[in-house]
Amino acid sequence: MNWTKKLGMAHIRDREFYDGQKWVPVIDESIQSGNKKLLLSISFPEKRVMEGRALSFKDITPTVMQVGESWKCDGIANAIKASINPEQISYVISDGGNNLLNGIKSLNCKHISDVNHKFSLIIKNIYEKDEIFIQYTKELASMRARLSMSKYAQTVAPNQRIMSRFMNLLPLFEWSVRMLDLMDRGALSGEEMEKLAFIKNW
Repeated sequence: MNWTKKLGMAHIRDREFYDGQKWVPVIDESIQSGNKKLLLSISFPEKRVMEGRALSFKDITPTVMQVGESWKCDGIANAIKASINPEQISYVISDGGNNLLNGIKSLNCKHISDVNHKFSLIIKNIYEKDEIFIQYTKELASMRARLSMSKYAQTVAPNQRIMSRFMNLLPLFEWSVRMLDLMDRGALSGEEMEKLAFIKNW
């Protein structure tokens, strides 16, 4: 929603806009919203990669913004083709979703994995079978279930989406460090200290 408020449908261009230079689409589908999903592709000129600075909003153009009940590889490929000539595409960045990969492959375009998902796979390999991590996250889940609607809700750890939890560990770690700091400074009540005592066990 934040993205669409800043750079949404008003910036969609005709197919001819992309002629004359190579482009790099970044494509993904949203989580389910009701019975619909948003297919979103934003594109930037390939030459921007060589400029040595991060992308900004003014560098990118929304290529595809379409809603559907599901997005299969053929639908993804057709949505891209309707928006930009595949011959103008240098490569496509996406996660490893089979529908996205197959859609990109059917366009004869090169695929590059996005860095967030690459790093999350590395982190997953480190933590997924770590007993300390498994037990700690179980404690956090139990805490959320017991205290989210209680007077101690302000101390509850942030929730995680199961599908992307290894991409979003930083908020958990930051929360844990913040709670330890509050405990060390004596800034919590005795009851809050009792509810959070398990943190120090890890």
